[in-house]
Amino acid sequence: MGALLSRYLWRLNPALKGPTASATAGIAGWMVLPVLQALMSLPVLIFVIVEWADSVGDRASFDAISATTRGLVIATLLLVGAMIPAAITQLALLFRKRSSFPLTFILMKAGYIALGLLSVIIVARGTDSKATHQGIGELIGTVFSAAIWIAYVLVSERVRATFVRDSHGGYPRPD
Repeated sequence: MGALLSRYLWRLNPALKGPTASATAGIAGWMVLPVLQALMSLPVLIFVIVEWADSVGDRASFDAISATTRGLVIATLLLVGAMIPAAITQLALLFRKRSSFPLTFILMKAGYIALGLLSVIIVARGTDSKATHQGIGELIGTVFSAAIWIAYVLVSERVRATFVRDSHGGYPRPD
């Protein structure tokens, strides 16, 4: 599933609204922060897998949780499995300055929100209310972060000026 999503994103070539003539291109200024998120996506997803393996990785621990929680854990791991190839594709699109990078960035942010939501639901099914409150706080932070950075990616002139290459690496021709 992740490989199919990555292939689709790689072939996607959305026509972006052009930047203003005075727009600055390049990865600098505020653009550095979304780039850091793209660079950290793969290590974070690997950490999620390691963390889940430590908590429910053996058969006895997995069998000890309810069937619903097992289903949620499996859904989380499937989501992470789909996000790993997307994270790799996101990096490639970033460094090639492809026009599909902004959409891929937004999809990754949505994936992190879904991961946070699944995590809160799983933790809330347990008895540790402190961990549930911490998870809710992390989810709220993820949603706010996503809202800010998605808005930036959608309206930034720097993003428009930087990510304009098509699927063949070419720049759009002036009309």
